[in-house]
Amino acid sequence: MSPYLYILKTDLLLAFRHPVRIVEPFAFFVLCIFSWTFATSSSNGATVVWVTALLSSVISAPQLFHTEYDEGGIEQHLLSSLPLYGIILAKVFSHWLITQLPFILSIPVWGVFLNVGGLTLFWMSVALLLGTPILSFVSALGAVAVLGIRRGSGLVALVIMPLMLPTLVLGMSIVEATTPEGIKSLLALLAALLVFTILFFPWAIGALLKVQVE
Repeated sequence: MSPYLYILKTDLLLAFRHPVRIVEPFAFFVLCIFSWTFATSSSNGATVVWVTALLSSVISAPQLFHTEYDEGGIEQHLLSSLPLYGIILAKVFSHWLITQLPFILSIPVWGVFLNVGGLTLFWMSVALLLGTPILSFVSALGAVAVLGIRRGSGLVALVIMPLMLPTLVLGMSIVEATTPEGIKSLLALLAALLVFTILFFPWAIGALLKVQVE
């Protein structure tokens, strides 16, 4: 088995052994959906979906590296012969699978509550598939920035919120676009932002990890 797949598998197994890591962000998502449904008559369901995805990513981000930081696992990664870039990719992907993928898979169900359907629901799902990995990478960067600080979720939000705004704006604009050409153009921008994030954010996260350990 590839060492990166092993890291991914290990993170997923740890999450299933501690189901709160999976249940907590999903329960937060469900609570926000129901609160929005009963508290407002607005038809802009895309807003609550994107804001909830953002907040769920931020809330769960400290779990990415905190335990390994306390137990010396990060030092092992830094001393490993494996490129740190690949290790970080595997860990962020596991975070996305645990915290964001369940939201996306359940979107058709919650579309009923949010009065979103048809092509709008389809484009919103595509946008989430492209945009939520970006949220996970940015959340990982914030989580590393506050390593060693207990209950650092609030600080993570302060550190990374400006970096998340482009993804949030593009994601909500895709749902509000009125022409196929406009939607495709916005999706292309979101895809380009995802590629940029995958290429460069692991390097930034790795550099910050080295600073935190030193």
